[in-house]
Amino acid sequence: MKTKLYSAFTAISILLFTATCFSQIYNYTDDITGVPAAVDPNATGSNLARVNGATTVGLPCTDGFSSQNFSSTATYVSSLAAIQFSVTANAGYQLNIQSFSVGNRRSSSGPSLNRLAYSTDGGVNWIDNGSNYNPPTGSCGAMTTLPWNMADFSSTSIVLFRIYGFSAPSVNGQHQLKNVLVIGTATLIPVLGCTDPAACNYDPLANVNDGSCVYPGCTDPLACNYNASASCDDGSCIISGAPCDDGEAFTTGDFIQPDCNCLGYPVNDEKAGAMPLIQSYLYTCNFAIASNFTFATTSPDAYSTVITGEDLWYSFVAATSAVRVEISSSSFNGVVELQNASGTMLDQENVIAATGLEYLNKDGLVQGDTYYVIIRNYDSSIGDQWIDICPQYVPDSRIANPQPLYNSPCNSLKADWVGAWQYQFVFTNQTTAAVTSLTTTNTTFFKPSNVPGMQWDETFDTEVNPTFQLYDAAGNLETAFVLSDEITALTFAPHPLMQIRVQDRCPAGPNFIGSSIAGEPFVCMSVDYQWEFTRTDIPAAPIYHLRGYSNRFLQLNTVPGLVQGGVYDVRVRPVFAYAYGDWGAVHCISIVPVSSMMVENEDEGQNTLSPQLQTVWSADENFDKDEFSTASLYPNPNRGNEVYINLTGMMASDIISLECFDETGRPVGHLQSEVMSDEDLVIHFSNELAIGFYTICAKDIYGKTVNEKFVVMR
Repeated sequence: MKTKLYSAFTAISILLFTATCFSQIYNYTDDITGVPAAVDPNATGSNLARVNGATTVGLPCTDGFSSQNFSSTATYVSSLAAIQFSVTANAGYQLNIQSFSVGNRRSSSGPSLNRLAYSTDGGVNWIDNGSNYNPPTGSCGAMTTLPWNMADFSSTSIVLFRIYGFSAPSVNGQHQLKNVLVIGTATLIPVLGCTDPAACNYDPLANVNDGSCVYPGCTDPLACNYNASASCDDGSCIISGAPCDDGEAFTTGDFIQPDCNCLGYPVNDEKAGAMPLIQSYLYTCNFAIASNFTFATTSPDAYSTVITGEDLWYSFVAATSAVRVEISSSSFNGVVELQNASGTMLDQENVIAATGLEYLNKDGLVQGDTYYVIIRNYDSSIGDQWIDICPQYVPDSRIANPQPLYNSPCNSLKADWVGAWQYQFVFTNQTTAAVTSLTTTNTTFFKPSNVPGMQWDETFDTEVNPTFQLYDAAGNLETAFVLSDEITALTFAPHPLMQIRVQDRCPAGPNFIGSSIAGEPFVCMSVDYQWEFTRTDIPAAPIYHLRGYSNRFLQLNTVPGLVQGGVYDVRVRPVFAYAYGDWGAVHCISIVPVSSMMVENEDEGQNTLSPQLQTVWSADENFDKDEFSTASLYPNPNRGNEVYINLTGMMASDIISLECFDETGRPVGHLQSEVMSDEDLVIHFSNELAIGFYTICAKDIYGKTVNEKFVVMR
């Protein structure tokens, strides 16, 4: 046995030794005191030292290790003068020596013969290179390398190295050393044993695996986890049929299966033991569960179409009015059935006639009510075992960021986006209880003003009901309508009060019977505007006039009863589809008589336009896109130098083309401009127009035209 162990140790040592990349164990370069330049970190090396009578040199070389007093004998013995150093392996390590070399130099009277040797027994016995070196003489630093590639050996004790010099013509002859190298490695001492921590006989002190590892496992052939390759029993044997607990509250009678799984009979095999489910958000499965059908049986309370129909029962409380149930199984063809609390089947799903997926989508649920999901095995001959169940609630929506008061029903509002295809907005007037609705597709933005029956100064209870398009497992689209459970009160402020604009009021103006005045501000949702004119210069009944459509500009000569020279108190109010709005503030206007349009020019003896007629309009209004219906000219009559035109109902950045024609149809002026709504445009005539009648034609990029006439007088 000892011989075998020794042979194994020797083989492993040789394997380690030959497989290792050799490097420098000891390296002395040129320190004059003999200190080595480097030693392997797993070993210790001494300085160069003179032994057996070798002494220092009075005038040594400036580098390297210089010595003298070498013998004149020409025969090598181990007791001759020499230079010595040692290398010792650190604890737990061994030295693996491959070669030894020295850079050597002698003076003409120095030792002419050299030998290299080492000892592994403290210097009792020395092994030398076997023959003498005969290096030439040379000056300081002119080195001759003495190499020795000895037979590789290993040692766990101190190794002494010597460089002998002899056959010296004079004891004063010099001997110089540089670049002393020991090549090899310092490795861990091999410790045989099992180095695998998973083995029964793992030896933490071993660093060489000797092939003795034996592994634990179940060694009982009757166990479901029997391991034929196990060398020692680790107590892990699991006996089939033994009672166990799978940790599942919805199983009973658990026992070890032949595959070592712990399974029991499901208590949710009947409706009375239905397992509660938690619904995840649509298209997520944060609360999915896995169930085993091995011991499931059929229930008389399930009604879906199946062949065998083994089933398990689950329940959930509806989070919204729609649900999506996803199941997945690679071992049997699952069927999903949905029942309400009274046991009425609401839906069933089995569009995939094989193992795989099923998606049941169902709306019309009552939020807060309990429902039952029954998972059935369509045909047990296909298989049974495991299925994953993922119930999801289809989300509802609501008005986003509700406010106590909304200024205008014409501003855009939005609901929470929940990924639905359509959003139904239902509005109930708190005052009249009237109900109206609006449906948007692929957007949650809407304007209340687009909803029939929407009113200023009213509160509407608003609910948002999304409609989803959901796929079944076969890729068919199904819709799911979700009733909202949150009502938001939309309260709108009273409509803004209108008044005539500043430039139309007394003492500004004047206003001619052919001029236009305007109410401000624009009131959205108005379908008309009503004007009231009460004459103040003489007693007269008020004149009421409806504009006829949603345009807050009014040309005075369209109001029956207004007269030139009259002074009136004027107020205006919007008219809505549901009622008249409130009157705004009263302001005065004056209608200048025709005679006041002309004054005598004292320098020329001619009649000219009154300076009052040269006032240029300025406006900064906000118009609805439906207001563009008329154009107003100013001044009219005109002096023929320039004419101002005001267009209403313009969209932002519309391009307007203006052409001026005389009575014969000849063009006399042109302007093309990009304008905002209600902006005054001006045509400057390069040559003063002659007295007569002219027409301005305004045309937008959509082809709509408006013609207005004016007269040039002087």
